[in-house]
Amino acid sequence: MAKTLAHSTATAPGQRSFATLKRYVVDYVQGGDDPELLDIAGRALNKALDVLNATRQWIKMTGKQDIVTTLDAADYQLNKDFKDPIECVLMNLAQYPLAKLDYLPYQLLTIEVPDGTEAGAPEAYTVYYQERLFSLSRAPAQGWVDTYPYMRLRYHQRLLHMENDGDVHGGPPEFDAFISWRARFDVAAVRGETSLARLAHMESEGILASLIRSDNEIFTDWS
Repeated sequence: MAKTLAHSTATAPGQRSFATLKRYVVDYVQGGDDPELLDIAGRALNKALDVLNATRQWIKMTGKQDIVTTLDAADYQLNKDFKDPIECVLMNLAQYPLAKLDYLPYQLLTIEVPDGTEAGAPEAYTVYYQERLFSLSRAPAQGWVDTYPYMRLRYHQRLLHMENDGDVHGGPPEFDAFISWRARFDVAAVRGETSLARLAHMESEGILASLIRSDNEIFTDWS
């Protein structure tokens, strides 16, 4: 006889809003509703996101962008959360993968493909980080567009700054703990709360180390 298994009604944690995170930070120093302190907390939270972005390429933070291949167009705008490329897959009209396009840094691309002014079959792609552009080594000709009408770029994501109260950072919800404690450190330091600042810094460093270990273990759990 089949048995019905009991199940939990608990829900997975979700990302907290910018307003909620600012409140967590300000409450740490009993800052009340001080608008100046809330503003400092907001800037400190975004500064903590910058720390996460600079720390590593997070395995948990990958995205994709489907690009419609356009005749005689070599450059395409990247998504706002693009950080670094992983791979570019060339697809047919049914978006079935057919091949991969090699990545070359801009400096190497100009050496490997010195004359990319004529349309044809792109040999590789590069990224212009300052302009946030995905760029083919040459503009595709009609035959190449017909064969590969779509490109799928997989990439490492960048955590975006939060601006409005309802914004979320876009990363895993466990990042909330790190950015909250790192922001608490900044706010406590501004307030001259040395003991609270020291505690917050220790907490944030411990959480960051745990996040890195967890990210490293993603592909080793089943080994």
